[in-house]
Amino acid sequence: MKNMISRRILLLLFIIVALVASCHPNEDNTTERARKAKKATGDIEIAIIWSPSVYKDMFMNGIHLAKEEINRRGGVLGRKIRLIEYDELASFTRAMDFARDIAGNTDIVAVIGHQESLNAISASTVYQYNGVLFISPRATSAVLTEHGFDLVFRTMPATTEMGIQMCQLAYKKGFRRMVVVDDQGIYGKELADAFYECANDIGINIVSRRYYFPWEETYYPLLAEIRRQPFDAIFLAGGQPYASIFIKQARKMGVKAPFMAGHSLDSPRLWSIAGSASEGTIVPSVFDPFSSNPVNRRFVDNFHLRYGIDPDTSAAQGYDALSLLAYAFEESKTTIPVAVASTLRFVQNWNGVTGLYTFKVKGDLVDKKMFFKVMHNGTFEFLQEDVNIQKAD
Repeated sequence: MKNMISRRILLLLFIIVALVASCHPNEDNTTERARKAKKATGDIEIAIIWSPSVYKDMFMNGIHLAKEEINRRGGVLGRKIRLIEYDELASFTRAMDFARDIAGNTDIVAVIGHQESLNAISASTVYQYNGVLFISPRATSAVLTEHGFDLVFRTMPATTEMGIQMCQLAYKKGFRRMVVVDDQGIYGKELADAFYECANDIGINIVSRRYYFPWEETYYPLLAEIRRQPFDAIFLAGGQPYASIFIKQARKMGVKAPFMAGHSLDSPRLWSIAGSASEGTIVPSVFDPFSSNPVNRRFVDNFHLRYGIDPDTSAAQGYDALSLLAYAFEESKTTIPVAVASTLRFVQNWNGVTGLYTFKVKGDLVDKKMFFKVMHNGTFEFLQEDVNIQKAD
């Protein structure tokens, strides 16, 4: 716990430095944005900032499908949704440049996006101090909602909650000796710390806690050290593509134990990068495409009709984020960011594609159900057991 706290303090200090260096609170932008939103009658402008050219997921497909459906039924408050799209290329510099551009455009009332936790956390300061409502569908770092900002929300469980649920699943599957490996990034360290601390509490022996740096790209020396001792499974906390490369190299080194990983590997890229080496890898997800939820069934059918393929988790997250925002506009009867944020904060059991949405005061979700999948022959299959574990035996 001390490591997690110290890392959060360091990260918060970094964010403060980034804020001072890159932007300043702009009351004029906040006031002008609210003034325009109050009087606007034209399209509702929403910024979407993602990295589709890097991650090659279906997030933008989900966003576009939601926009088309909203506009087809008459829009929101009698106005159409207009998207302003940015490809940040998973770059911190581009993310901050785009965040400042968005902040300076007082016609934009909200922004959805940022896959990387560091980018989302840093950009959130720009949005907050320029009066832009921000919804992050992917960033899981606990630090994102620890600023006390009233315009910042996330639609994924926080990394700490994800690590605990993964740990409980590991215990239920009978893994008693495990190796924990992370990539020393914000996401990876938080996830690994949460898993490690839960493992100590629940009775899983962590025989080795190791880390790697993504830029190394060759992990054979580390893997040679890891395989010297017996273990039941490896918990891998890292981002794409390097975590998938790590798994591929582990198999080449003769490591046969199963991998458990974070939601960053809940992507077709796991198989495209690691191939058969990824067989048996377990990942968490918020999206069950086979759910009987009518909202989900309609989404899956319409997505397949529109794009000719089945949606992935990112598509569902994009669709839900824009649909939820449109719902908040309607409920608020305005697009003024602070008013819409107040409405979102008191949303109770809004039914989306990935299930029910209820927000805490800080902008986190309450008890968001997670599912678990295992890679098999190039596709993910859902585990048959009860995966919504509250407490291990």
